[in-house]
Amino acid sequence: YLNEQTLLEAARLKGYSTAAFGKIGPAAIQDIRQVTAQGERFGAPQTIIIDDATAYNVYDPNNLAPQSIPLPEALVQRMVKLNIPLETPGRNNGFGDKSPYNNGYGGGPGKPGTLRPNSLQQAWMADVATRAVLPMFVESGKPFVMLFWSRDPDATQHNNGDSLNQLSPGINGPTSVAGVRNADRTLQALLEWLDKNPEVKAQTDIFVTSDHGFSTISRRELDRTGMATKAPSAQHVYYGANGEVDTPKGSLPYGFLAIDLAWALQTKLWDADVLAPAGSRSPYKQVKLATDEFSAPLDVWERPSHGNGFLGQNVRKLDGSDAMAIVAANGGSDLVYVPNQSAETVQRIVNALFKLDYVDGIFVDDKYGKLAGTLPLSSLDLVGSGKLPRPAIVVGFKAFYLNGGNVMQGAHISDTPLQEGQGNHGGFGREVTWNNMAAIGPDFKNGYLDKAPVANSDIVPTLAKILGLEMPSNGKLRGRVLEESLAGRPAAGAPVAKPEVSEPAESGSRTVLFMQEYGGQRYFDAVCMTSAKTIEPELCTKR
Repeated sequence: YLNEQTLLEAARLKGYSTAAFGKIGPAAIQDIRQVTAQGERFGAPQTIIIDDATAYNVYDPNNLAPQSIPLPEALVQRMVKLNIPLETPGRNNGFGDKSPYNNGYGGGPGKPGTLRPNSLQQAWMADVATRAVLPMFVESGKPFVMLFWSRDPDATQHNNGDSLNQLSPGINGPTSVAGVRNADRTLQALLEWLDKNPEVKAQTDIFVTSDHGFSTISRRELDRTGMATKAPSAQHVYYGANGEVDTPKGSLPYGFLAIDLAWALQTKLWDADVLAPAGSRSPYKQVKLATDEFSAPLDVWERPSHGNGFLGQNVRKLDGSDAMAIVAANGGSDLVYVPNQSAETVQRIVNALFKLDYVDGIFVDDKYGKLAGTLPLSSLDLVGSGKLPRPAIVVGFKAFYLNGGNVMQGAHISDTPLQEGQGNHGGFGREVTWNNMAAIGPDFKNGYLDKAPVANSDIVPTLAKILGLEMPSNGKLRGRVLEESLAGRPAAGAPVAKPEVSEPAESGSRTVLFMQEYGGQRYFDAVCMTSAKTIEPELCTKR
């Protein structure tokens, strides 16, 4: 998607004033071609970009921090006049690195994470938006498009300290609720500014969305009864660099899939993020799995530092292209690459995956044909013309519900450094794929509940139509215009539910993908594995 034209770029080229606020990375991506290097610094973009790294020295505008994207001089002078600080507050809320009131503190082994939302940073960004940027846009007499990326509740749910090593309350505890309220306060500040400027409000649409739903992380349990994983990686103790227990016996360590596949394939595991000392046989540090060549106690294994691993007897190339397989940890699902594209290796890995009790869906690159128990990557629209290597296998992990069917209480196995009871996403559970979305303004229907499936990919086509922007696309995954939500347009019709089911594996397990089709688009609801012969509509959620 980085090669596609963004909404802010199209609007800017059409003469709109444009701005993006929020998390470093997502904010700049909104007009990525404006973020250019000039030596060791960024050039000044036409779109206003304010993120975590914004830091402006009014006395020496050329002395910016390397990550800081320059602001327009007119905005800087306005902020100075209004006594608004020129540097983004950190997520620490003014507290120390390991304080529970630091929103950026995720805790550690045996230590809970944050107990406070991202209050100061978001309040500052809302202040800049409502007191400086929006008034400046109005005074210019030009129409504007502004994106505000709220760090909360995402930041707080990831790091919440309410539920250390427990699934309840998980992401539904008081700290996470405070994170939601923090996002509400931010939206309230923007709405109140519009209320004070009724002429602008009468011509302004607001579209609110979440980029994903959320799930409570499980590192042990596989279902709401508390049944624990029996995976090999969970049968050992893992220690951190400080010598303290990083992961206790019975819990899945960060990088569990890389460990379990290396063990199943009886091959070595190399840490893809840690270089070995000079003169070693491999450029990467070997991960100890208590095999005969190590003197470590059999109950003590190591884990990949960031969950990613090269599998193979000998990995000598820096890019890992001579590895048997590469595992990339990805939260609620992991990616497996097979550099030499061996169909035999892919089949061996798939066979091993079926024996891991936390695996809950397997998708294999179409070029390897139909493998029993799996679905092709094209089922998820993951086969295209992108230049990045695509994985040979995408592995989904178990998702379940503490109160069967209540997606607000969803939990899932997650390959992440975060702890059990904290929050994550990236899986195929309905609690993650079902997110919040709302729109208000003169171009949208009033009080209309849209029952058609909608995805974030539909937002840009819809807003582009409202703004009169032409946005040609390089790729095919364009989304649709949400015609049914626009004023004066007919209501939505009924979507078509189309589950896709694999052929059964030798064990009887089948990968099931639940999706809907509407307006020429496919919308993915949930993925799970089952040995049941009858596929019920709520198979993936009522468990």
